[in-house]
Amino acid sequence: MKLENSFSVAAISDLAKGCLADSPEGSTVRFGLAAEERVALRLFLKEGRESLGQASLAEFALRQTDDSNCRNCHGQMESVPPFDVLGGKLKPGWAEKLLLGTLGERPRPWLHARMPAFPARASGVAKGLAMLNGHSPVTPEEPPLDPEKAKVGRKLVSANGGFFCFSCHAIGSLKPAQVFDAQGINLAKVGDRLLPEYFRRWMSSPLRVDPQTKMPAYFNQGQSALFDILDGDAGQQIEALHHYIRLGGEMVPPEAPGQ
Repeated sequence: MKLENSFSVAAISDLAKGCLADSPEGSTVRFGLAAEERVALRLFLKEGRESLGQASLAEFALRQTDDSNCRNCHGQMESVPPFDVLGGKLKPGWAEKLLLGTLGERPRPWLHARMPAFPARASGVAKGLAMLNGHSPVTPEEPPLDPEKAKVGRKLVSANGGFFCFSCHAIGSLKPAQVFDAQGINLAKVGDRLLPEYFRRWMSSPLRVDPQTKMPAYFNQGQSALFDILDGDAGQQIEALHHYIRLGGEMVPPEAPGQ
């Protein structure tokens, strides 16, 4: 049965009538508003309605991630990054591809848990999370690669006089040599994922960033145990590592032990 709408309301521009009137008449809905509440609503409808159409990407990201229960995995499951660090960790462009489901590969293929895609909200969430952490919603440009620094970085990840990073991490086509508690992401994929500031903080003190991480600390109070490389200066070594991982698919893996 088709029912006709028999109700009528005052025009929103006629703020002295309808439910905002001082004394609503007839069948007008009565919300029990106090006088100061009616005044505030009238003022808002007169001068502030445009604000309803102003999108905040940060607020959008918070609403959408709350609706999607992102914290049920991020921060609760082992080996899944905590939610609160994501916006300050991932490059917005990479995060958007992850949420779109267009990466073509999983960052941690060995995990049983699978990151779902949210294509309808991917762009807003990726940009909003970055903004919540004080970063630009657009992936920042980086300075040109320094081949000499990248060469030092390759030495630092090696087993021959380096940190032996490929004991847990794959490096391009070089598979992990001997994973202990937890496997790490392929270092050839790290440069596309991580914001430079995050990489530096992470390398300086992994446990301060994520208390549950299995990643060991290699630097202490600005110094490295590898004192024969760049005078043991932690900042310079981390910078060299960053230039190396930025090579991505063009990385030349380090030599295996004994070579």
